[in-house]
Amino acid sequence: AALVIAGTQAGPAGAKAAPLAAYVLAGPRSPACVRIVVIRDQSGSMTAFQAARDDAMRQLVSWSASTHTLRATDSLAIVDFAGDGKVALSTTPIRSVGPIPGDAATNPDGSDLNAAIEAVATLPTSTCRTSLIVLSDALVTGLDSTARAALTSSGVTNVALILPGHLSVPDLWKHDFPYADVFVSSGSDPDLTARSVAQAVAHSVGQRMEKR
Repeated sequence: AALVIAGTQAGPAGAKAAPLAAYVLAGPRSPACVRIVVIRDQSGSMTAFQAARDDAMRQLVSWSASTHTLRATDSLAIVDFAGDGKVALSTTPIRSVGPIPGDAATNPDGSDLNAAIEAVATLPTSTCRTSLIVLSDALVTGLDSTARAALTSSGVTNVALILPGHLSVPDLWKHDFPYADVFVSSGSDPDLTARSVAQAVAHSVGQRMEKR
């Protein structure tokens, strides 16, 4: 599949984005469950976007537990990376996710996406399809053979990048993930960031977002 870039627009200049709670998922969906693995980039270049990211994650968890969004059989996991990769939240049923854990990466130096993907492979085996949603500027290391094998062994069927809107997609990302969706968001607006993440979720289950 080709790289697809989808934007989330705020509307007229100065207009505030609607919160994620204003949206539902619509359209048919297969019976298959999905495991959403959010990969949070904690490298120095993403520091300015952390507050919006954390708020967006709280919105996502609350939204996912509401009606007409995800199913009780769906699950969430969170993996963090910078110079290393760590599991912040192991696979948890979406309706049972508690407070979002803080940053788990312990080495602040670097942007080692390979380490993140290898951490994904340590998650418990799931019978659900696995969808990766990467919150990053994509200024990351290229994939090595171990990480490529980990993507396969983890059952990853979708990859999406949530990219701060003022940035372009690096060539290395497009080379390593030519099949991935890129959702252009805002690094500072938590509502736009949350909607971008939810759009990636909708795509992973073959649905669309609609206003309630």
